[in-house]
Amino acid sequence: MTTPLLDVSGLSVSLGGKPVLQDVAFTMQQGEIRAIIGPNGAGKSTCVRCLAGVVAGWTGGIRLDGRAQAELSRRELARLVCYLPQIGGALPAFSVWEYVSMGRYAHIGLWDGLGARDAEAIDRALHDVDIIHLRDRRLTTLSGGERQMAAIAAGLAQEARLLVLDEPATFLDPLRQDMLLELVGRIHRERGVSVLMVTHDVNAAMLHTHRTLALRGGRVVFDGLSGELADDATLRRIYAMDFAFAPVAGGHTLAVSKRMAGVDTGGLP
Repeated sequence: MTTPLLDVSGLSVSLGGKPVLQDVAFTMQQGEIRAIIGPNGAGKSTCVRCLAGVVAGWTGGIRLDGRAQAELSRRELARLVCYLPQIGGALPAFSVWEYVSMGRYAHIGLWDGLGARDAEAIDRALHDVDIIHLRDRRLTTLSGGERQMAAIAAGLAQEARLLVLDEPATFLDPLRQDMLLELVGRIHRERGVSVLMVTHDVNAAMLHTHRTLALRGGRVVFDGLSGELADDATLRRIYAMDFAFAPVAGGHTLAVSKRMAGVDTGGLP
């Protein structure tokens, strides 16, 4: 039986004395694209931050390629998992190339400089994300979409096997959201990178991922094929509201809340 790239069991964590995750369990195979969805406060970001080693004090099990997370050094963990948090806050005055080069820390010694192999990995990442023309620009001069692309390039330069994206389309307009999701799909196909993506967009999960985990109140309320989300009872269990569905090209389905569609919801919130 194939060892999962990621195996989470009984993951529970409390922050400030408040339970945030309770007995969360799921697996990911190598080459999978998985979404994590759920309402605000469901514990989505906390979940991926635990996986990336950013949050401590959790209980349960997290195994990466068959090894317990606690057994991995920071460098070993970085070779397996690249975590890209939500973009926000002050930006360092680095050039794009300098920023992307920081993704190589998992592959060089503490006092070593970048070598030819590192420069090649950085340039390849910039080409793959199609921002090589921005290599000398300062991060502070970039648009939100360009900053997100630079962050993904840094993740690719890290050459981890699992790319963890926490709401990567936040603050992007619809066109750039679509472009980013298409980019993630292309990276997956061309590099074979596994992707775990937190998103508020149910349709992004259905259209762009293989499987979806849904959290509500810190607990798993759905774990299955993303196409199975095209079901009103399933989405109502996740979001406590009713949805309508519409077929689109390619045999796919889009979901829209019945309230937004002007459909009588019978007094549902």
